[in-house]
Amino acid sequence: MKWTNPTTERYKCYINALFSSSSNIVGIVICLKDIAGEFVIAKTDCFSPLCDVDVGEDVGLHTTLDWIVDLWFDNVDFALDIKDNSEFGCIISACKQLFHINF
Repeated sequence: MKWTNPTTERYKCYINALFSSSSNIVGIVICLKDIAGEFVIAKTDCFSPLCDVDVGEDVGLHTTLDWIVDLWFDNVDFALDIKDNSEFGCIISACKQLFHINF
């Protein structure tokens, strides 16, 4: 993803899901940067079993929103490439609910 600045006094959050068939896991990588693109904080997480890319990315978004809420950040712009597929509507709905309640 190409870097674009967040709006003033906000952070930019990048989310990526990584898939390992040999380990049967999905890894989640989350990174927050400030307006200058400088590193602020990051987190990694993983879950098993391996799943489809759409599900892994959706779970990554949900994991990220939970973490950002736990950190008490409410000034975050998100950079991700999640498609709102109806097949995964329950995950996307949970993410939208977390987003609307906290941001």
